[in-house]
Amino acid sequence: MAGSVLVFEPNLSGHRAHYVGDLASHLCSLGADVKLAVPEDALEQEGGRVFLRDVFSQVEHIGTPAIRKDLSAMANAKSRLEMVAEIASSTRVKHVYVPYADGLAQAWGAQLRPSAIFRPDVAVEGLMMRGVFAYTSERLRSRLASVCSLKMQKRSRWTQLHYLDPLAWTWLRERGWHDRMTGLLPELIDVSQQIGRQEARDFLKVPQDVHLVCCPGGVSGKKGSRHLIEAINRIDTSMPIHLLLIGKIEHRMREWLTRQNLSSRITVQDRFSNSDEFAAMFVAADTVAVCYPRHVGSASILLIAAKLGRRVVSSDWGWLGWATRAFNLGITCDATSAVGIELAMHARLAEIASGEEVSVHANSPDMTDARAAFLEFHSPRNHRAHWTRCYRDLHGLQTETCFQFSEVAKHLDNGFGKSTQARKPKP
Repeated sequence: MAGSVLVFEPNLSGHRAHYVGDLASHLCSLGADVKLAVPEDALEQEGGRVFLRDVFSQVEHIGTPAIRKDLSAMANAKSRLEMVAEIASSTRVKHVYVPYADGLAQAWGAQLRPSAIFRPDVAVEGLMMRGVFAYTSERLRSRLASVCSLKMQKRSRWTQLHYLDPLAWTWLRERGWHDRMTGLLPELIDVSQQIGRQEARDFLKVPQDVHLVCCPGGVSGKKGSRHLIEAINRIDTSMPIHLLLIGKIEHRMREWLTRQNLSSRITVQDRFSNSDEFAAMFVAADTVAVCYPRHVGSASILLIAAKLGRRVVSSDWGWLGWATRAFNLGITCDATSAVGIELAMHARLAEIASGEEVSVHANSPDMTDARAAFLEFHSPRNHRAHWTRCYRDLHGLQTETCFQFSEVAKHLDNGFGKSTQARKPKP
C-alpha cells in the first residue's frame, strides 16, 4: 500500500464530483488507501450518481455533514477548513487533497497559526479554480478584496497549491511566488465522439437543417443565459438558427423566463441533462456558446468544444477571451450585452457562408501546433500526472511524464506572460 490519502469535498455541485471521482479512482490504481470525504447522500446527488458510484467500492466513504446555507462565504470556508482538519487528524492520513480549495485557502491563511492546522508530517494539496487577483476591476472594493485574498493564500501552508487558470498562475510566477508551492493543473477533459451529427440531432429532437447553438450545462446569469436567449430572439427570423439549452435553471432565471415571449427557435428544458444528452449537444452543435460575462477562471465547456472540433462564440474577457483568440477557437464578443452576442452570432453565420470556417478538430489539417499543444495539455493523462506528481515523489512511485504548459506557450506569438492580461483588448 503506497499510503493513506484523504480526498475531501463536501459540495458536489458543478464539476466537483467529476474531479473527485477521477482523482480517487486514480489514487486507488496507485495502491493508495483512499478515504473519500463527501456528503452522506453523495450517491443520491446527480453528480455523485454519475461520477462516484463506481469508485465507492474502492474507498472508505466518510460522510461529511451539510454546511448551513445561511453562512457567509468566509464562515463557510472556515467550516470546511475545520472539517477537513478534523477528518485528517482522526484518520491519521499522510496525504490530503482538497480539489476545491477556493475560500478554504484564504480561511487557512487567516488563522493565527496556519502551521498548526495539520500535522507536520501530512502533505496537503489543493486546487484553486479561480484567481481574482489576476483580473482587472474598476471597483476599489474588489481590488482590495483581491489583495486580501492573495495575502491569505500566501499565509496558508500548502505542500502544493495548484491553479486551474493559466492567467492566475502566470500572474503569480511573474511576481516571484515560489514555484514549488504553485503549480498549473490541466483541466480534466475526457471526451470522445461516439455518434455522428445527424444521430445526435435525432437523439436531441433537433431539426437537421438549422444552425444549432448550444450552451451545455446549467442555465444561469453567471453563464450569460439571459443575454444569449435575448440575442437569439433578436436575430431575424429568416436566419435558420436554433438555440438549445438543457440544464437546471436558477431561480431568478426561471422567473424571468416565465415573462418572456420566446421564439420557437429557442428550446429551454429545465432539468439536469444526463451524460448522453450533455455529450450529444456538443456533437449536434454548429456553435457552442460560452458567453459568460466577466468570467474568472477557465471553462471546461470551451475546452470540450475545442476537443470535439466545434467553433465557439465566447466572451472577449479573461481566460475565455484569451484562449479563444490565442488558439483561434471561434469568435469573441462583449458577453455583457445581448447586442454584443447577437453581432457575434451574425459574424459566425457569415464565417460559415463565406467558407472561411476553420476546423479545430484534433485530426483537422487546420490544426496549428499551438492548438494541438493546448489540447494535449488538457488531457486526462496529463491532468492525473500533474495531480499525483507530489504523491508519487513522496512515496517513491514511478514518475509519470507531465506535459508542461511551457510546451504550449512556446508556440504563441508573444510567448505567455504579460500579453495574457485578463482585461479585454482595446479596439
